[in-house]
Amino acid sequence: MAAIITAIRWIDNRWLVVPVAMLGITLGLAAHVAADSHREREMPSITLTISRADDGLTLTGKSRGSGLRSNERMLTRIVAIFRPLAVAEQLDPHPRADGRPTSELWEVTGQQCRRPQPYLADPSSARLLSWTETGPTAGGESAAEHTMPIPPTAHYVCAYVILSDVRDKNGDYSRPIASNFAMVDLADLATS
Repeated sequence: MAAIITAIRWIDNRWLVVPVAMLGITLGLAAHVAADSHREREMPSITLTISRADDGLTLTGKSRGSGLRSNERMLTRIVAIFRPLAVAEQLDPHPRADGRPTSELWEVTGQQCRRPQPYLADPSSARLLSWTETGPTAGGESAAEHTMPIPPTAHYVCAYVILSDVRDKNGDYSRPIASNFAMVDLADLATS
């Protein structure tokens, strides 16, 4: 457009501002999209596989993350929950800010499984089976695989995997960049 405006003699050169401004806006939008896409992260994956042995159930947990930077870590946490949980929604004695009810299942898995710290909120109702921290390879990949027996009194097994880069003053990863969650109800497996 600038070349056309310059070539046509009867158009005032002040109109050159229009294509230059459009180019600036386009470059600004492209930079914003590029910066925003750089913040977008691929979700890590978590897979739980249960196998039956003569002495009980065995769990194999596989987690994988990609696109990690050198300062980032993949944390994998696998927890056995020992108490049966109500599926129906129940009112929480400490309701959420929006006033909506929360389910007991969500509360327990939120306290026990969805934590980036290597310790349990309530050790009486759950047991930590595995907590690992892995860094990236030169290609930005991270993977972990663990096989472990499931306690015979467990009702659920849940796993949480996060990508994080920030440690707080206690050394815990408190700000997940991306996360994923998996849970297995063991009730059907115990009877079959």
